[in-house]
Amino acid sequence: MKNPLNLLLAAALLLISGCKDDEPANAVLLGAWENTSLLVTECTDPANNYTQDCQDNCEIIFFTETTVISLGETFPYTVSENNLNIYENSYTISVLQYSIENTVLTLTFKADSADGSCKFASKYVKIP
Repeated sequence: MKNPLNLLLAAALLLISGCKDDEPANAVLLGAWENTSLLVTECTDPANNYTQDCQDNCEIIFFTETTVISLGETFPYTVSENNLNIYENSYTISVLQYSIENTVLTLTFKADSADGSCKFASKYVKIP
């Protein structure tokens, strides 16, 4: 029969190693991202659909655990599933859908009919 103390120690080690904190939902967003393109689709007027690639001096956004810095402005944000909620003065100013594939972040939102009902998709590459 095995020593009960050894079994207890082994069980305790398993419990401790299995109880590390989960990463926060926004962990994949943290750091700097450089814009590579903007795709505008699904506009009420198809003439407003376009694609724009960025080659030089592209926008860089930076995510900390609680804020996003874009175009020199800092905004608090939260993450809920695949939604990025951006706030200003405690009010939600934008809800963007996000997805990350490898090192590419895509931020998407659909404008309301007053703004032409276009769908905007910006792609960013992670800066190492």
